Amino acid sequence: MEEKVKSSLDEILDQHDAKLKEVTERAVREQSQHNQFHEEFSRIRDNIIRPAMEEIGNYMKQKGHSFNIIESKEQFDSRLKIYKGSRGIIMTILPSGFNPSDFSNSNIPSLGFYADMRTRKIEITENNVMPHWGGTSGSKDSAELSELTKDYVQKQILQLLKTIVDKPYH
Repeated sequence: MEEKVKSSLDEILDQHDAKLKEVTERAVREQSQHNQFHEEFSRIRDNIIRPAMEEIGNYMKQKGHSFNIIESKEQFDSRLKIYKGSRGIIMTILPSGFNPSDFSNSNIPSLGFYADMRTRKIEITENNVMPHWGGTSGSKDSAELSELTKDYVQKQILQLLKTIVDKPYH
């Protein structure tokens, strides 16, 4: 092989190797950031969000209302090499005088906090649909991890409860 061809080939292959290295390093960085974000969210979920929900829920239970707290997990699909679902926590609230069967399509009032990997923020969802009245269900807001304090979480729950109670009952 001529030296000129070999030199050109080396240059092309070195360029390829450099790009491949960059892609691999970026993937490692992104995975590390992904893991760090999820670890921080899990810590906040376990130490701030869940206890704030339980505190209000247990007080409501003393007053005859029901609540439930459910955690969801993100799962990695190794075949597609993508993450499915979201890591999150949701509080459902069943006001006294209502049965789960009163709510269509499992639309029991709820407030959820989900880790959004795309934005590195927490997506807050709310369902305030009540029987015979309607309401809204979906994304309510987003917050930085640092905003998620006990006070913040409990204010979100109180806003949901106020919205529910302000609706006409049939």
